Order: sequence, then structure tokens, then C-alpha cells
Amino acid sequence: EPLYEGHRAVWIREVDAQTFEPVSDAVVAVNGGVDLSEQPVWIEGPHLYKVDGKYLLSAAEGGTGPQHSQVILIAKSPLGPFTPHPDNPILTQRDLPEDRAEPITSVGHADFTQDSEGNWWAVFLGTRPYQGNEYNTGRETFLMPVSWDNGIPRITKPGDVIPHVIDRPALPAQPKASLPLTGNFTYTDEFEEDVLPLHWLTVRIPAQKAYRLENGELVLEARADGVGSPGQPSFLARRQQHTNAEAYTEVSFVPGDNDDEAGIAAFQNDAAYYALGLSMSEDGKAIVRLRKRAGDATDKDGEIVAEVPAATPLGASLKLRIVSRGPEIDFYQAARGDDWEPVALGEDSTILSTEKAGGFVGTLLGVYAQSAGD
Repeated sequence: EPLYEGHRAVWIREVDAQTFEPVSDAVVAVNGGVDLSEQPVWIEGPHLYKVDGKYLLSAAEGGTGPQHSQVILIAKSPLGPFTPHPDNPILTQRDLPEDRAEPITSVGHADFTQDSEGNWWAVFLGTRPYQGNEYNTGRETFLMPVSWDNGIPRITKPGDVIPHVIDRPALPAQPKASLPLTGNFTYTDEFEEDVLPLHWLTVRIPAQKAYRLENGELVLEARADGVGSPGQPSFLARRQQHTNAEAYTEVSFVPGDNDDEAGIAAFQNDAAYYALGLSMSEDGKAIVRLRKRAGDATDKDGEIVAEVPAATPLGASLKLRIVSRGPEIDFYQAARGDDWEPVALGEDSTILSTEKAGGFVGTLLGVYAQSAGD
């Protein structure tokens, strides 16, 4: 039974290596965390290592926020009893000033490995907030070297600042990745393949595919389930990987109704998104509409932030663009080239942050199409 909010335990049992059937009863390996008297929260994500004849149980402690950390407990047997090491935590940033520049926070969920030269390394999760505990890029994977100190692997010492850049491990050069994963980059998808790359995501697993690839274009089926619907919207997107980022697309869409819409969206979840779409006014003119839902909206379509004449007439293609600037986000349209006209500037991007929208997987930037009819 939990003794307080966030009280958890790590259990361990022996299983058959072939069938995975239990061999022994489960026993408590860690109760609460390193020091139960201090009411630690959310002990989770355990890994077990055998090093120099001892068993090291490594687990995350402190929750997924700025108090996150990684701790080590030691035993002579894989079933324990496990004793917390006195030098915990082995990884955290909670002891640093909150107002430090360009912080990396909420670090934990570490796993260890060795390279071919015997050097130890750790991969772990962390976040890069743009202010306070607000970030739109979700939890990210970090890599750091590991030193051994007083019999345990150590990633950070008290007061250490996790760097944004380190020297890479001495590993053989690898083939260039098909999709950039780090640093500054520009990526364009011309939709010339037979299938969409795996970085394109849907909000939920669709019962029926809502798109097709055709002559270098992504063709979306305009569905009644729109962005923000609990159903299956016609929405394809990829993760936002930078605090300062932009995404744009060219839309060819002829709405048949004022509620028909197609465009580009910044989406955290059904209740937290911006949708910038090409639509039609009641008098039959092409318009660009920006909608926002910030968690407390009762209407799944959110509120209309801006509605302006489209830069192109009805039936002509239109370029739409989203620019993310940390806590602010801008929206543009263009008829051609880089002649961008603002639709709305300086909108609140923090509604997409984990702090306000919940979750920790980050914002999606993608394209959508929705229709009021069948």
C-alpha cells in the first residue's frame, strides 16, 4: 500500500529464461527509493548489472520533472537485499540554480554500456526548457561518459552541468542517417517514395489509411474527424526537434463549405494545438483561419484566433508556415516564394508545453485536412 503520493516500489523475481514463467516469488528490491524517510517519489525504470561480482540496481527517482535523478543500490545476490549507495544520486541537475542559461533538466532513466575499448557510457532522458519548466520538444536522449567512483558508475558529480556537446565515443564511422537526429538542419520531404518514412506519425493508429502518395504529392482525405477530435483525424506529422524551428507546406485544397479546412498544425494533444488552415468564407472567398485549443476549451475545434483573406484565390495552391520561437509562435501564408504575410504573430507557444498540456512526448508539426460533410 502506498504510504504517500508518489510512493512506489521496485520488485524482483526469478523467471525461467526459456519460458519466462516465474521461478520464485516476487520480493521488494527497493521500497520508495534511496531513503524512505525522505518520502522519495516514483522509483522506476530499473536496470540490473553485475560488475566485479556485485549486483548494481540502477533506477530513476524523483519523477519526470526537475527533481528527476538516477540512483544506485548494491547487493551480493540478484534478489537482494539491496543497499543504497551513500554517494547517490549518480545523475541529476536538481542541485543547480534554476535560472542558469540554456539548462538541461529532468534527467534520469539512464542505461549503461561499454565501448570496444572498455570505456563506459550512459544514455539517459532529459529536457531543454526555454523558460521555467516549459519545453515543446519533449524528452530527449542524451549521451555522456561514465566514470567509476567509490565502486559505482557516476554520470554527474554534485554541481556538474550537463553539456550540450561532448566528444563522441571512439567508434567506427557509421553511414549517414536518412534523417538528421541532432544539431541544426533543414529537412524537406518531396513525397517521392512509395511509402512514408517512419518519422511520419498519426495521432492514433488509423482503422483505414487517410492518405496516398501520388506524383510527388501527399494526398490527404478530408475527414469529418478534425484536429482535436478523439477519433481518427486526417493528420500526418513529425516531431519538433528544436526550440527554434519552422515548418511549411504548400496546400492545394478547394473547400466546399465554411467548415472545410486543410493546412498545417502544431499539435501536442487533442486539447492543445494550433491549426492554420485554408478554408472558405460564407460568401465563397478563400480565407486562412488560425484556430487554437488550450486545454480548457469545450469546443473540440477550439477558438478562432485569426481569420484573414487568403493570399491566393479559391482553387489556387497556398503556402502555410509555422515558426516556433520558444514561448512564442508565429503563423504565415504566402502565394509564392518567400513572400510571407503574417496571419498571427507572437501567439502563446507555452500551451503546447509539457508543463501546461501534460505528457512529455513533445509537439508534432504536420499537415491535416478536415471536412464538415461526408
